[in-house]
Amino acid sequence: MTEYFQDLLEEPNVHRGRAQAEVLSHIPKIITEDQNILLMQPIEMMELEEAMRQMADDKALGPDGFTTNLFHACCEWIKDEVLEIVEASRKAQGVLKAFNDTFLTLIPKESGAADPNKFRPIALCNVIYKIILKVLANRLLPLLPHIISPE
Repeated sequence: MTEYFQDLLEEPNVHRGRAQAEVLSHIPKIITEDQNILLMQPIEMMELEEAMRQMADDKALGPDGFTTNLFHACCEWIKDEVLEIVEASRKAQGVLKAFNDTFLTLIPKESGAADPNKFRPIALCNVIYKIILKVLANRLLPLLPHIISPE
């Protein structure tokens, strides 16, 4: 099982910089400078609290051992620290390494599955990682109709 999924999911060590630059050179820049400024501004407490409210409880825990239940129950006590972490990730232009760990687990596609291709891998992420992504998604949501064609 390990070998099967390692082969399936492992990222080859290939330098794609030139190919990515070539592809990106053909994609028009749709986000305006004003929109970019809004996307890049510091995260506000109101945004963080809204993102946390939107996250469902009772989801699988990640490598940190926590679920969103803890973050909801302790929001008043931890929100300042969570905001610092989310803002630090924004400034670093990426999720801080400490929160970018993920557990992979296998879910059987059918009862009695024994063959590796009868399992579906899912990623279990840290709650902080999910909060960062939710804040970003909320910021992008108003822009989606402008950057995604109806076709």
